[in-house]
Amino acid sequence: MVGLAAIDRKLLRDLWQMKGQALAISLVIMSGVALFVAQLSTLERLKVARALYYDDYRFADVFANCKRAPLSVADEIAQMEGVATVQTRILADVTLDIDGLEEPAIGRIVSIPDDGKPLLNGIHLVKGRLPATDDEVLANEVFAQKQGFVEGSTFRALLNGRKRTLTVCGIALSPEFIYSIRGAGNALPDDRHFGVLWMRRGGLAAAFDMEGAFNDVALRLMPGTRPEEPLRRLDIVLAKYGGLGSVARQNQLSHWFLNNEISQLSNFGVVVPLVFLGVAAFLLNVVLNRLINTQREQIAALKAFGYSNTAIGLHYAKLIALFVLIGTALGALVGGWLGSALVGLYGTIYHFPVLTYELNPLLPLAAGALSGGACFAGTLKSMLRAASLPPAEAMRPQAPPLYRKSLVERLGIQRWLGQPTRMILRSLERKPLKAVLSVTAIGMAVAILVWGFAFMDSIWYVIDTQANDVQREDITVSFVEPRSRGALHALQQQPGVLLAEPYRAVAARIHFEHVQRLAGVTGVPRGVTLSRVLDESLQPVPMPEKGLVMSRWLAKVLRVHAGDEVRLEVLEGRRPELLVPVVEVIDDFVGLAAYMDLEALNALMGEDGVISGAHLLIDPARQAGLYRTLKDMPLVAGVSVKQATIDAMRHQITENLMISVMFNIFFACVIAFGVVYNNARIALSESARELASLRVLGLTRAEISYILLGEMAVLTVVALPVGCVMGWAVSLATGELLNSEVIRLPLKISDFSYAFGPAIVLVASVVSALVVRRRLDHLDLVEVLKSRE
Repeated sequence: MVGLAAIDRKLLRDLWQMKGQALAISLVIMSGVALFVAQLSTLERLKVARALYYDDYRFADVFANCKRAPLSVADEIAQMEGVATVQTRILADVTLDIDGLEEPAIGRIVSIPDDGKPLLNGIHLVKGRLPATDDEVLANEVFAQKQGFVEGSTFRALLNGRKRTLTVCGIALSPEFIYSIRGAGNALPDDRHFGVLWMRRGGLAAAFDMEGAFNDVALRLMPGTRPEEPLRRLDIVLAKYGGLGSVARQNQLSHWFLNNEISQLSNFGVVVPLVFLGVAAFLLNVVLNRLINTQREQIAALKAFGYSNTAIGLHYAKLIALFVLIGTALGALVGGWLGSALVGLYGTIYHFPVLTYELNPLLPLAAGALSGGACFAGTLKSMLRAASLPPAEAMRPQAPPLYRKSLVERLGIQRWLGQPTRMILRSLERKPLKAVLSVTAIGMAVAILVWGFAFMDSIWYVIDTQANDVQREDITVSFVEPRSRGALHALQQQPGVLLAEPYRAVAARIHFEHVQRLAGVTGVPRGVTLSRVLDESLQPVPMPEKGLVMSRWLAKVLRVHAGDEVRLEVLEGRRPELLVPVVEVIDDFVGLAAYMDLEALNALMGEDGVISGAHLLIDPARQAGLYRTLKDMPLVAGVSVKQATIDAMRHQITENLMISVMFNIFFACVIAFGVVYNNARIALSESARELASLRVLGLTRAEISYILLGEMAVLTVVALPVGCVMGWAVSLATGELLNSEVIRLPLKISDFSYAFGPAIVLVASVVSALVVRRRLDHLDLVEVLKSRE
């Protein structure tokens, strides 16, 4: 320490003497910095990978479907103002029969030019080669992995009612299917039962009688062109060909999910670290405030030797800076490692040709500035108090509190309490601010732990509710085209079908004032028992005779309230446009939904008992035979098996999301131990002189340990329920930030989560108590009792 000023040598001595507390506080700062660096660096890599992928593989700006349009229409579309490139395609969902998979799978077959070079939404070939014959296909990578497909693997597909054997010639990726999911009603992908396939256009056109025609088109717009006008014109052009509504890139399914994930990560990457750093700032304020109280004589001596108020303030500012520097350095290292792990995790969910991790050096600097700002803001008042403390006042020990009877003594119950217990209660009553700060600090530790588990509780609640209360069917069958009720009877006659209930799904654009949104309207039969519409209390919502029942999030997007009238622009059949009242707005969990009575929807469409598919309850003992039958039924476009979907969701959460959540819980545990340990050490520092005096007066080590640790125990017990309430409040506030069009998570906190946080804090308290007890056993009575005068 040669060359250091005396006040700086004092700083290093202080740091060494409180090394345990310094490490604990630095670890709290580290937790916040690590999460900040990891999540924002992951966010940056996702954005970079997305931008490069979209640009290199010419991701389209506009997408549209229709029933069947002649190829000549593409020239008309190309002439529209603002359109740079037009790519027409054929797209069909088909039933797949794959060896080793009992349930039917669904394949989305997308045509590619016979030369394998689409103008838009290019193909990244991972393995193999492009299709050379009409019976060869490319399979998207994750689907191929789940099925064990390699070059030369075969499976059967029902193409327009005819079963054909297809051969996998290669594995591919496309920017159109970064997130591979069948529809917006599914929040998580089921890569075992849904996959994307690419086939030569000639072969797909022949199979579906689409020679010289298309049913899907993608557009690339000229730079600077807003999509609203091209969308409007495209809808007009395709309306006569059964257009199902065009969408801009922002509402394209894969991009929509990815964009929502990026938005959530952006919020989460700021909010969570701020909570952690807020705890660190609060903890530092408590530590510094109490350190100044124990160093009053030292401050007076420094001022007597000529140190200015500014020098004293800077002295304590340097101490805070050391905490921040150590925490930021550790946080940058841990955050870089964690960010690399998160990028690998996202690579299993969102599929890019290249997704690598690279830490932007500006992020640790920004994290250091953020943590420094939070910590200095939290301790500014204490530093100013230290700097402005008059020397004469600082030289005097703090005046002892005025003696007065405590509440226990006023109530007359002291006769049943021992002297040490009365001392504990008297100390708590006479230092209420200290008690409140201690309870708040420990409560924060409990709150962060409760909050960490609340997220998973909400996800499991949504899955369980969807599986057991909302979707009580076993499988859902969708038809190639809307059918009469005769198709329902055909399903009901199949061996193994116990109950079949129809539904009607209609593509529509819903307008309200100047806002519109493409959304499906689902027709629900009266008295439905399988796929039900429930309110927030999980009670069935009866369908009104006329009007819509709408999800709250769709109502929010459209700025609609119950009682308003919306314009329903139906995009199939006779394509009617009608004013329809919104009768009720309900809280649901997934996607954007609108419901209507099935008969009312049929009447609106001018149909007689037309349905789009059916929900089936089946006999498990006969399901294998039923699956074989459904794989061969020409009218069936797809079969969704509920249990397979739920299993896939649970696997996805357990394998992927759980890892991310466990990192957050680990850091929450670090904070819990840091808070409780610091609180215990501070209590020992403040009470060391009094406890030593009691030892000299004849109290045993056990008795003085009881006085100090008993006070800690009381504060901890009081803090546990307070922390649970704080955890509930934090979970409620942050949950609102994470809700999106994709999924909404209601606040559900299990008994385990409420128990886990207090349990960890109790363990931390016991460990801290053992450390403090050991220090009490080795208390230097002579040194502690030296006069402060």
